[in-house]
Amino acid sequence: MASNIHKKSASAPVSGTATPKGGKADSVFDPIEIETEPHFVGHLGHLTESQLEALKDFKDQLAKEGLYTPASEDGSTDASHDDTTLLRFLRARSFQPEAAVKQFQSAAAWRQKHDVDNLYASGFTVEEFEDSKRFYPRWTGSPVTPVSASTSIIDMGDASFSSMFRLRNHFQEASKLATANYPETLGTIVVVNSPSFFPTIWSWIKGWFDEGTRHKIHVLGKEPGSTLLNLVDAANLPKIYGGELDWTFTSDGPNLDDEIKAVLPGGEMPKGPAVFNLKTGTVEKP
Repeated sequence: MASNIHKKSASAPVSGTATPKGGKADSVFDPIEIETEPHFVGHLGHLTESQLEALKDFKDQLAKEGLYTPASEDGSTDASHDDTTLLRFLRARSFQPEAAVKQFQSAAAWRQKHDVDNLYASGFTVEEFEDSKRFYPRWTGSPVTPVSASTSIIDMGDASFSSMFRLRNHFQEASKLATANYPETLGTIVVVNSPSFFPTIWSWIKGWFDEGTRHKIHVLGKEPGSTLLNLVDAANLPKIYGGELDWTFTSDGPNLDDEIKAVLPGGEMPKGPAVFNLKTGTVEKP
């Protein structure tokens, strides 16, 4: 899973003190145990026999509904949807194929209504696309396997109560949209430098998430301690959060490792929309 670093900034200073130090979750949240292996349960390569059977059943039902086309036997044509995508819908519905089909149908209708595929490919100018990264930087990808979920670090060190209040409707709409149409793309959210007013923020938003999603949200204070290191390898975690990566937040994007640079034209991420082609191992325009 890939990691994304988000830095929330606002002009007004933070009032009050931060939530407790030492990497312990805020008391307004249910305590949970953080483990590594459970992150892969229900993911490709980590499926039980019953889950594999559910995936086969799911594909068969989608094909009958005209929502899925399997790959050709000779390998000349790819499946319309990869297993990684299909498994997200199954995990969201506890591997119940019938329920997953209903959500898939709804998401497909939403994508068609809003012309999502064309919107990503050509709905924005390069300048608009790049400018949007200042507000919501996102970097997920792998030259080896598809990324099915991400870990996001939200730094609230510069956030004010007024800025959060103004954005509350946006947060709600974004949460509803993602849950309905992009299920199981959230691996973990870690809130660091959480201000004293965060329990109030949580009282607004906790009802937007089901119990499973709430358990993916960790709220930490000024010193995240070992919690982040249980979620992100030290080599990929910025030093300011207790890791080893020499990186600071900018609008220029992440540090690129050699493996990623090797598949990028000129060793740099192209501007504007782009997709990684697993077959050719190259980054392309959509």
